[in-house]
Formats: sequence, C-alpha cells, structure tokens
Amino acid sequence: IHPRHDAIGAWARMQQVKAEEAENQGGGSGVNIDEDTPMPKPVHCIKDAELRVYLQHQFQARRIAFTDNVLVFSWSEGESIVDMIPLNEILQVSRARPEDWANPEDKEDIEFWDTTEKRKKRISKFLFTADHKLCEFKISTVPEGYNSGREYIIQTDTEEDCVDWILALQDATKAAATKWRKRNRIKRFQARLSVWFKSFKVQAFIGLLIAGNFIQEALFLQIRPDFPGQE
Repeated sequence: IHPRHDAIGAWARMQQVKAEEAENQGGGSGVNIDEDTPMPKPVHCIKDAELRVYLQHQFQARRIAFTDNVLVFSWSEGESIVDMIPLNEILQVSRARPEDWANPEDKEDIEFWDTTEKRKKRISKFLFTADHKLCEFKISTVPEGYNSGREYIIQTDTEEDCVDWILALQDATKAAATKWRKRNRIKRFQARLSVWFKSFKVQAFIGLLIAGNFIQEALFLQIRPDFPGQE
C-alpha cells in the first residue's frame, strides 16, 4: 500500500471511531468534527489546496481539503476546521453556471430579433469578458443531512484544476456513499421497519388482532361447559 493511501486510511479510521462513539451517544452524521478539530495533515488528504468559496456575494479564500469520508474547510492557511461536508451526504458535484453565483449587477439586458415570431425580444444575460474562465464548481448536499441541503460554490485557479477537483470529489463521494450504505445496512433496515410498523394500516391491523383476541376469549368463557364443583 502506498504510504499516502495508508495515511489517509489511518486518519479516516480515527475519525470513524470518534463518529461511532458519538452515534452511540445520540449523534449521527457519520463524522465527529467540531470547531476545535484540527485540519487533517496534507498527507492524510486526497486533495488539499487554497481555493475560494462563494459567501456573501463574493468569493472568499479558504483552505479546502478532503479525505475519503469528509470535506473540510478552514480559514485561509488556517489549521482548525470551520465547516465540513460528510462525503456520503453529497448529492452532486458539477460545474457551476454563472447563474449559480454571479451578482445581479453582472446581468445586462440584450435585445435581439426573433426570426420565428418576427419581432424584437429582450432577455437578461450574465456577461463576462472574453478572457473570463469558468473555474467554478458546485457541491449539492442532502436536505436532511449535516448541511441541510446547502449548496457550495467553489472557485479554483484554472479550468484544469476545476475539472480535477470535480472528478476527484465524484470518485470519493461515490466510494464514501457505498461504504456508508454497507456500514449502516442494519440501521437503515431498522428505520424502514420502524416506519412500516408505525404506519396507520399496520397499527389498525394490530388493533383488530387485539380486539379479535379479546372477543374470542370472551365468547369462549361464555360458551364453555360448567364442570361439577365449578363455581
């Protein structure tokens, strides 16, 4: 095994042990990280770089890294985690469109002649300079997860870096989701069984069984023969 891969696995196993301890105490996101948790060392990461996250209508510098089970953020050149995304809770990693992040003032009205309808039309469109490169990608998370469905827009330095991050995150996300499903197979079955058991139809059926059993016992006591000496 390559030393880097072994180091990544060691950090992930350490976090998993902490996560299982948290789950046993009532937690449940699959990772156990708080504001005091240090960023993983570069040797423990699949990727680790200074990128930019779209926050408050502008891209802000952040250190971003991910292991085989979690994506973490810190301040630029920071050492403590300020936010995280469990990889098994990522719905999609894809290229971001300008509409996902551009400011309203970047939009301009354009008039054009519709040859089909034979009339002028006007549309609003985001305009960028010819040398602008689309280096942004989007991470969508599950609504019921740790990040409550939040979408993250992240900007890299080059288009090549953008594609590289997307492909690496897609692979890691797929592997993390598979691992999480296998590890939580029994819990997911129990959850589905609990939903089924609490459904109205099942509860009504159980109620009918109890009522039927009570009526059967009552009828049996009424029609059974009396034996000598029995009061």
